[in-house]
Amino acid sequence: MPVTPILVSEEKYNKYRDKIIMLSLNIQVMKSSYESEWERKLCMGLSDREVAKILDLKEWEVTKIRTVAESEIEEQLWDRIAEDNFDFKGIAPNAEEARKYYSQLIAEGVEEKLG
Repeated sequence: MPVTPILVSEEKYNKYRDKIIMLSLNIQVMKSSYESEWERKLCMGLSDREVAKILDLKEWEVTKIRTVAESEIEEQLWDRIAEDNFDFKGIAPNAEEARKYYSQLIAEGVEEKLG
């Protein structure tokens, strides 16, 4: 059973969970070259403060959502390992989903939000 974050609604958690995971240090997309400095920054992972600016959330909301999501992901990984199931698809966004999201953010002008 997923842990519900304190002070963040379940609706907000579900809406932003994957986006926060993709923008945080949880997913890092390594490439031989980046099209821009903003793409490199997104691919390397952002701080909770930077993620909050992009998603128009408060920093503490991003921190709460990220930490609960990380615990949830870890629990699901261990559950699958205990079942001798090493197919981890669907537990968290993958690098390809993250790449698409980063391209979308760059097209929307993410650099303006981060300053």
